Amino acid sequence: MECPDNSDLFQLDAPLPLVEICLNRCVTDLHTFCKCHHRTSDAGRAYRLSGATALPTEICERLLRTFLYRRRCYRNLDESQRDFAPLSEFLLIFGDATQTPLQRANFAATELDDADMAVVARHPLVELNVGGCARLTPAALPFIRDLRQLQVLRLGDSAEKLFPCRDGGGGGKTRGRQEEDEGLALRSTSLRMLTLQRLACPDAASLLARTLLPLRQLVYLELAQCSNLGDLSYTLHLQSLRFLVLPMHDARELPNIVDSICQLKALRHLDISQSEEQVTMNFQKADALLKRIVDSLPKLVSLDISCTELAGLEESESTEMVYHKPMPNDPEDSNLTSRPTEACINSDIIALRGLQRPLEFLGLLNCVNDPCHRANIPALTVAGDANEQQVLTAVEHYMERTAQLVHALNDLFHLFRTTPVHNTRKSLQLVLLAMEKHHADKLVQISGSASLFYIMKSEEKQKFTAKVNRRIITALLNGMEKFLEQGSVSGIGVLRIYFASCRCDEDLHAPYYCVEGRLPLQKHGVRRTVRDRWSTMWNVTDETPDNCRKFLENRGMEFFTSCLLAFEEKDELLRNMLGLLGNVAEVIELRCHIMTEEYISWFKYVRLHLFAYEKLVEILLRTVQRDDDEDFIQRISIYLLNSLACQVDNRQRNLIGVKGGIEVDNRQCNLIGVKGGIEIMLKLVEGRLHNNTCDDVMEIAWSTMWNVTGQVYNAAGILAHIASDGRDAWTIAAPPRHEVLARMADTIERWSLTKHRNINYRSFKPILRLLVHYDTPQVQHWAVWALANLTKVYSSRYCELLKEEGGLAMLREIVDDPRPYARIRQLADMVLDNYHSFVDEQTHAADADAL
Repeated sequence: MECPDNSDLFQLDAPLPLVEICLNRCVTDLHTFCKCHHRTSDAGRAYRLSGATALPTEICERLLRTFLYRRRCYRNLDESQRDFAPLSEFLLIFGDATQTPLQRANFAATELDDADMAVVARHPLVELNVGGCARLTPAALPFIRDLRQLQVLRLGDSAEKLFPCRDGGGGGKTRGRQEEDEGLALRSTSLRMLTLQRLACPDAASLLARTLLPLRQLVYLELAQCSNLGDLSYTLHLQSLRFLVLPMHDARELPNIVDSICQLKALRHLDISQSEEQVTMNFQKADALLKRIVDSLPKLVSLDISCTELAGLEESESTEMVYHKPMPNDPEDSNLTSRPTEACINSDIIALRGLQRPLEFLGLLNCVNDPCHRANIPALTVAGDANEQQVLTAVEHYMERTAQLVHALNDLFHLFRTTPVHNTRKSLQLVLLAMEKHHADKLVQISGSASLFYIMKSEEKQKFTAKVNRRIITALLNGMEKFLEQGSVSGIGVLRIYFASCRCDEDLHAPYYCVEGRLPLQKHGVRRTVRDRWSTMWNVTDETPDNCRKFLENRGMEFFTSCLLAFEEKDELLRNMLGLLGNVAEVIELRCHIMTEEYISWFKYVRLHLFAYEKLVEILLRTVQRDDDEDFIQRISIYLLNSLACQVDNRQRNLIGVKGGIEVDNRQCNLIGVKGGIEIMLKLVEGRLHNNTCDDVMEIAWSTMWNVTGQVYNAAGILAHIASDGRDAWTIAAPPRHEVLARMADTIERWSLTKHRNINYRSFKPILRLLVHYDTPQVQHWAVWALANLTKVYSSRYCELLKEEGGLAMLREIVDDPRPYARIRQLADMVLDNYHSFVDEQTHAADADAL
């Protein structure tokens, strides 16, 4: 599909239009509309349109966008693994501008080189973006220069490679003055937009003067993070200039250019932000500079002063100053014109009180003294960090600037950690767009994936469909594989993959994961923990018999046994492993592969911690109480202590002691209490409650409660599916079937019906199939208990699903049938009550909305 960019992420889940389906097919199989000729010069391929075919400009541009988007999605694969041609070969399709005409081309951050630029320059382009094209050299500049119809030119950070400087900086060689003048003069006099970034050669000012001289119709000029700009007097002839974007390395250079800025009376949008970190200058000087600029530009509607101190102090902190009539001996205010000196608008930013009306946009991100937190800000839209709206505005506004974008993404992550975020959809859309645009920036990938973690934990994730999840996974994989050796990025990404893959359909499983006993990511050298591999395989085998079969065919049970012996004490790993086998057990023809004495005996005796309890507890308690340890070590210690603390009180101790036949010594269960671990845990939590803080320590501690019985639930599910095949299918002598079923029923009754489970069911059909096995009531027992738990804890998610798949009628039959024992009928009746309570709540909510 084409690059979605700023379109509504959730609109993308509609069926693809026919034209997009055709475009996708065309770019992955060029033979559908092209002929291939092999080049003798470089053994490459040359594609040409078949026959005398000619395509309209719109289709040609969409072909190019679709191709570049697919390359961006799969950029980290080797060429041999991609299903499309290299860029240089694909561009030869556009070699004849009469057959395949282009007017707009966006090659940002691609492998476009000088030879490719020569092909592109054959077209009458009106818009061109070559920012971030690392392979371009000054040899490409003549091709760009000769685009006489060009109206929009985005050179971005490719400017330093294209523009040769006298000292050879920016990637060019030393040239004579006449050659320089010829090499820099753009022939298009109709250019209306020009962007350059990171131009830093010593003669940048004279170079820009020669470049801008013929561009009198220029409306938009961006000189981001450029150095040696001089006084900008070479812009004064640009009387049509409406947008001036000047994010500077050092805002202390502002006094050098303020005179020229104040003379550009047509300016409506001005960006004089700092490109990196905050700098400090005299507050009164900062106030005076900003006031002078604002008062000199009567048409100004948008102003960005992020990462500066131009907003000054709040009035209560500032000294008596600023708003007096200019006097001849006052050098700071001697040139004030155009705006009245008396206050015109209510503003806590003193220098903006001369505004006649609020600004449409004001950038205040990461400013000195946090002006974005002030009560009266004279702007309709503000980029800052004071609230959710400001943060989302900042992420969207600074999408093209990595330094500010990283800061805004970190602010978004902080919001997710500390407060409820209401606009989760927009947050997801912006985070994905940032990660896609800046796939090579490690900090963007870390900050973005950190926010994705919280987004995928929100209730909104239940509304994410396969296409949304596909885009999430693609963004994560691209970021992870870009930094194979960077553990921080890869580790974060793996955690997020688990959440994203939970609700993907079979179509999504196939392209990204093929269960072959290990994750395919391992082939690319990505380091993955055993736990995460099993977690992902659990998700991709869910209601996918083909993947379950591949798991078995590729020595999956052998790996299961090896992991069981090596990591038996890892609770979460055991839950993931058993979850996968539960998916296998749902496939009738595959159950025979796990009907062995070894596996059935293990399901019967699901064992926990086999290590030395006393030594572990002492180490963990010492770690938790130490303030000099790294924060993440304390978090892990609390996580483990909480897992053990679940065994302390009598009810929990009894539950653990008999859960699935686990033999746990009471002395070991009470050890944490004896050592004072519970008191220490509660003291830490109490301290955070006192400070009104909910951080990762508290979150991780309580979240471990969710997984205490996880592996036993999955083991019982596997046994229920196996037992549903009847007595004849139980082909092993030990353990005997009746003993396993009795133990399973006893264990089920010790579980809490209000427990949250980190499992997503896309369908109840595997569970509903167990309800009809009246000859084995223990099988029914597990099924109705699972339904009772899910419809009580996750009523909004599962009650409708139960109705849609016919479960209500089956449960009514169980309630009315005397064959199941009383507890089964009671649980079935409980499920029906849960459903009716959910319907009543929905009805009352609808009535309230109507009123």
